[in-house]
Amino acid sequence: MPLLDIIGVDACQRSFCIGFAFLSGETEEDYTWALDCLRSLYETCNSQLPSVILTDRCIACMNAAATCFPTATSLLCLWHANKAVLQHCQPAFKPSRATQQTAAEADGWDAFYQSWHSIMSSPDEETFKERVAEFERKYVPEYIQEVGYIKTTWLDPYKEKLVKAWVDQHTHFGNVVTSRVEGNILYSI
Repeated sequence: MPLLDIIGVDACQRSFCIGFAFLSGETEEDYTWALDCLRSLYETCNSQLPSVILTDRCIACMNAAATCFPTATSLLCLWHANKAVLQHCQPAFKPSRATQQTAAEADGWDAFYQSWHSIMSSPDEETFKERVAEFERKYVPEYIQEVGYIKTTWLDPYKEKLVKAWVDQHTHFGNVVTSRVEGNILYSI
């Protein structure tokens, strides 16, 4: 059975446990059940509902969070996005078994991944557009599938939920929201 780990993050960026829920599956209905239970706990304790909710890119969980906490801002966990980009894109930079990886090839992946991080840390929309354009100029056509993956999976649909220029507009206890905790977690802030 999947385990949904629900945590909070305080003003000092320390995480704390809010609850756990074993789910019968990972459908939107499963997440809605767990988040409805969480919402009822908030209401029973007369607590303020979360203002920001961070999830991985699980669409069912994202939809359930939007339904159960409609006033909360929904963001994506950058740690999970980084892990997915690493898993999907890094193999394109590895040499075939017949050849040894050169320092230049290793540097190629490092530069590509640094470009991704640079895009994520864009302080404003103008810088974001410039960094994406530079990324495309540098890596298309040689890495067109990897650039396409980043654009269609992360940037086009979710830039407002990942990139610093948009994420930093949402504060928690007056602090900028960050995502740094690992695992399949719903972050309740």
